Amino acid sequence: MEETKKNKKKRFIVIAVIFALFAFVGVGYAYLAQALNITGTAKIDSDFKVEFQEAKETTGADLGSVVLSSSGGERGIKDTVTITVTLAKPGDSYVATIPVKNTGKINAKYISLVPGGSNTQATGDVVLTFEEEDFEANEGLAVNDTHNFIFTFTWTNTGSEQQVPTTTTYTFTYTLNYQQA
Repeated sequence: MEETKKNKKKRFIVIAVIFALFAFVGVGYAYLAQALNITGTAKIDSDFKVEFQEAKETTGADLGSVVLSSSGGERGIKDTVTITVTLAKPGDSYVATIPVKNTGKINAKYISLVPGGSNTQATGDVVLTFEEEDFEANEGLAVNDTHNFIFTFTWTNTGSEQQVPTTTTYTFTYTLNYQQA
């Protein structure tokens, strides 16, 4: 009889130890796997908005035009510029300065100005130069700050014997590429 009591006691201890191990493993797993979950809603009232402003045609205003539009993004932000230039004779030049302004409430970072896929290829003596006025990629643009892009189209050869190219009208489209700073 004493042996039966010892066997029952041993079984009880073994079962208790197994339950204790399961409890210990469960608590350990819960401790290691715990995650903080926050549910709810919040309203963000800041606004990210970097867009082209009206162009200033500084040379050859009668030779070209600048159209600002949205690339289909949110709220109709003017982030695409299309420049059409018709160079009539050697020596013609068209220069447009197009400012970009951060009109939102968040600082921005300039990434690039992306050319459109259907831009006209300048041929022969017609040259397009594009410069970012004192601005580098990944440079910040603070709220309400402006930075300028300058586009220059020039028919460089002024020789009278030069033949007129088959294409004298050029169309270029560029889209802004900014992100939050």
